[in-house]
Amino acid sequence: MMKNKFFCNTVILFGLLLISSCGQQPIFYTISSETAPVKPLIPGSPTKMTVFERNGVPIMYVASGSLHWYAQTGEDTGLKSVWDSPEYDIPQPGGKVIDLTATRDHLYALCIIDSGVRTELRRIGHTEDVWEDIEIADSKYTLLQSVYAAPGTGALFAGAMNNSDSDFGIFYLDNITLNLLADKTELLSGAASLDGNFYYLSTWGKGIYRFDLSTKEFGQISDVQTGGKNNRLFKGMLKLDDTIIAVERDGGAFFEVQDSGFRKIRYSNGNTVATDKYATGALAVWQQNIAGGKRMLIAGIQGVLYTSTSSSYTHGYVEFDLDYTKNSDGWLVFTSTRRDNTPTITVDGNTDRYTATIGKHPVNHFFQAPESVDSNRTFFASTQTNGLWSYRTRAGEPQWNAEN
Repeated sequence: MMKNKFFCNTVILFGLLLISSCGQQPIFYTISSETAPVKPLIPGSPTKMTVFERNGVPIMYVASGSLHWYAQTGEDTGLKSVWDSPEYDIPQPGGKVIDLTATRDHLYALCIIDSGVRTELRRIGHTEDVWEDIEIADSKYTLLQSVYAAPGTGALFAGAMNNSDSDFGIFYLDNITLNLLADKTELLSGAASLDGNFYYLSTWGKGIYRFDLSTKEFGQISDVQTGGKNNRLFKGMLKLDDTIIAVERDGGAFFEVQDSGFRKIRYSNGNTVATDKYATGALAVWQQNIAGGKRMLIAGIQGVLYTSTSSSYTHGYVEFDLDYTKNSDGWLVFTSTRRDNTPTITVDGNTDRYTATIGKHPVNHFFQAPESVDSNRTFFASTQTNGLWSYRTRAGEPQWNAEN
């Protein structure tokens, strides 16, 4: 009797151990796929990346406290893209740089001055060597939080907090002065334009605003499918050809933005196009560097809200197929849903290595360098706390790791 009981307990214990080991195998395999971490050249929480031409040379800029630049050099010996080359030296804007953007004519840096008690927006032109201060016309909102330039235009918008930290306002740059468009708007999170006259601005909690450059008319547009829900929290905005998309934080649903309002984007089967996790707002178009290669929409995700630790494997990003032509960014493929929660195309099929690297980190911004800056069109990611990362071949293998 005792022998039978011992035998049964042994079988049960063995079965539990077997089940446990099978369940843990994918986790252990993911951990084994981790690559040796690299100390980032640009640490902390880097800004957006932007390309601006200086003295006839296209240069990619990013900042994390101080300003950094990335460009091709060594024309006589074969072009190579390097960081902070003395050949393209640019004066630092001063203070601690917390945001960057660029219009057609200027590179803009948002800086924290005097240990965080004051912010300044400064700009520099294509050939100038001195940064110019931008004035704020309204004394109520002096703590600038974010700046966005609609790509390819001369327009710049800024989000600012008032002196008592109780609400936000949105500003439009007129020459060298920021003029208040509206107060109590929530934080500005993106800007885009379809024709250079109408501009659309996303916010953290007040939906989307429209600005008419010719008449200076400014106001909210509505969710046309709900009959006017204007308080959605949009984390980011991106223009795809002749369409603007915005991504909502909770669940990562995508919305199409039009003059008449915004609406959820759906696949042909009726399902909402979404990240299915919290959206960080990081949006980019990625192009495969082979003849006839794929083009993908990349969207940053965060598995758990309000965390920036690397203890989770549920951060990183997701991919969406784009239907495009040679001269277009393309549009989402409505006949198919996203493959799964793990990227495959942008990581050459190495999904476990992705999960064990960039998949551990929330990403605030993505950017693929143009050929004029980097012939390899390197894909970059500004993580929330772990510096600037890139997808490159390291130690003979393509991998995500800190840029160094």
